[in-house]
Amino acid sequence: SEGKEVDKAYILTNLNHNHFNTYWDKACFLFESSLNYLYKENIILSQAWMPYENMLIPLMMFLNEMKGNDFSQMDENQQKFLKYWYWASVFSQRYSSGSNEVIIQDSNILKLIAKNQKIADRIVFNRLKPQVEGYEDLLSYSKKGSVIYKGILNIINYEAKGLKDWTNTSKLSMSSKLEDHHIFPTAFIKEAYKNNEQVLALTDCVVNRTLMPKITNIRIGKKAPSAY
Repeated sequence: SEGKEVDKAYILTNLNHNHFNTYWDKACFLFESSLNYLYKENIILSQAWMPYENMLIPLMMFLNEMKGNDFSQMDENQQKFLKYWYWASVFSQRYSSGSNEVIIQDSNILKLIAKNQKIADRIVFNRLKPQVEGYEDLLSYSKKGSVIYKGILNIINYEAKGLKDWTNTSKLSMSSKLEDHHIFPTAFIKEAYKNNEQVLALTDCVVNRTLMPKITNIRIGKKAPSAY
């Protein structure tokens, strides 16, 4: 389709076994390389906690244009734009609706960046305005299915240059089975602040959440942060 169609109807109508034979290995390589890049740069904690998995497609198209299909061939400006595009897309919730069209737009944008060409359409940057403008906005995100919720946990990982395990200083791996633990456990809050509605209302807020291995989460139980 020359980058014009990625919807299910087009794919089911036009994709055949020859395409799989021709592109399968290359597509798998680009997919795995893009996922590993995001993890090594601490942009994601794991694939399971990615805000938008379909953002991998424009990233794969960027890598496909790079010399040797290698992220090491990026210059500093390309890397800065790539990270800007990723975080801005997450916090503007750019992929929450009409993602097929967005995938095409962003694939074409990142292909230009890979070739060190300028983006002529200024509207692109208007679409990347974040919906979180201040810390007060964070208090309204409490559902783990929310893109912003996942984005906040991931950007904390990025700022920390990789989250450490709670029982030692080892960096959490991409294969870790992570859970979003309450920093102040629910049972602890209900017992200590049972008469404070304002505190109780913020129990599940993303500000009171952090990612840790499932087993560690179970071991902590309802202990106070000062204890565990």
